[in-house]
Amino acid sequence: MPTLDNDGCSMGFDSSSPSADVSPYSKTGKSFTCGAIAAGLIACQKEKATGNVLCLQSLEQKMAVRFPSNVSKIRPRDPGEQPTPLQVKLTNGATCSAASHDQTTHYQDRRSWLYCDNAGDAVLLLPKDFDPTKGAGQKYFDKTNATWTAQYSVNNMAPKTVAVTNVVYAP
Repeated sequence: MPTLDNDGCSMGFDSSSPSADVSPYSKTGKSFTCGAIAAGLIACQKEKATGNVLCLQSLEQKMAVRFPSNVSKIRPRDPGEQPTPLQVKLTNGATCSAASHDQTTHYQDRRSWLYCDNAGDAVLLLPKDFDPTKGAGQKYFDKTNATWTAQYSVNNMAPKTVAVTNVVYAP
């Protein structure tokens, strides 16, 4: 695992007092995100023994980075905001993983931060009424039945409803 010499949480910000936000991928609120979006520090935790920060950059690619940091203040999640999954597995064999940002046009201008690996430009879509102030995790799944389902779209085509087999969040 690579170790940075500089504070990844202060990249592009005031290095004397780096701050962080609860990770949008954290189910418990114990993980945070910090630094520039391009750095992809999506789920971090401070190591008590060393004071270093350990950050997941990609679950799918098993990429993480460690660096020293003075980060001490973590802004809480807004009330009602739901976490976004790091990874979702579907019954059609697809594995969908979190993207740190999404500027691609999807079916009917819907949004997604979960890209899937098994076909073209495949994504799990959020509904048209998605409210970005409440976190993307709020609407990826239909949880009305025992088996959750999601809207799976390939190459901007109308989505198909697919059953979910596993969902992974950061701690």
